[in-house]
Amino acid sequence: MAPTATTHHRADLAPNRKANTVHLVTETTSKPTVALHNVTIQFESTPLLSGVSVGANPGEVVGIQGPNGSGKTSLLRIIANIGSPAGGSRIGPQSCAYVPSTIDPLPLRASDWLRHFPRGQRRDPRPVLQELNFDSDLSKKLPELSFGNLRKLLLVEAFTSGEPLLVIDELTAGLDRQGSAAASGVLNRLARTGTTVVISDQENRPLPTNARALEINGQSLIEVANRSFDEQVEITLRGPRSKIAELTQSAGTFGFRPS
Repeated sequence: MAPTATTHHRADLAPNRKANTVHLVTETTSKPTVALHNVTIQFESTPLLSGVSVGANPGEVVGIQGPNGSGKTSLLRIIANIGSPAGGSRIGPQSCAYVPSTIDPLPLRASDWLRHFPRGQRRDPRPVLQELNFDSDLSKKLPELSFGNLRKLLLVEAFTSGEPLLVIDELTAGLDRQGSAAASGVLNRLARTGTTVVISDQENRPLPTNARALEINGQSLIEVANRSFDEQVEITLRGPRSKIAELTQSAGTFGFRPS
């Protein structure tokens, strides 16, 4: 299967707002990078999502979570402009950097994959590959990479694409906790430069720290608290030796432990 990524064309449809929907578009003067209006998603004849109105502004990270089969992938494909809803409309850019949850890898060298897509403002991918701990050889072909390294390569292509909109299905698939935290850090950094990021992930997986968290509940999309990655820090304290045991016990209730 050819890569599902990147530049796609479709006429934008007129907005059609409806009550009883979740609106992610914040009340600011900035125009949303991408917005869905009253979208319905079906699998065959079965509705998965109904009446979804959601948008994301420049510099915003949006995380969508839900169980398998709830419609996350279909929703992200519509946001990325490579899928069509059963009802409703999408307004946004015709192209984006899209990372599917899985691909059937083409027999391209990894280095060629990073040059495969026509990006106008491609950034150097090497520092980001190192940041995500890509530990394979760029001269290898995609089918020769482990699933984890393949995912890192796909993510880095999107991270360095220079596109104003990134859409990533299953952000942490194939990544360990360290890699997931590194990917989240890159996304937060991109958001600070004005990039709009929309990601999905499985339930109960932590989202990037600054992400606005949405959850699929039945056929609706609701806003929930963000269960984000909590950066690990090391602190040094000075005080009386007699209080060490008491301090250690108290610190443990907040997740701190002796190093």
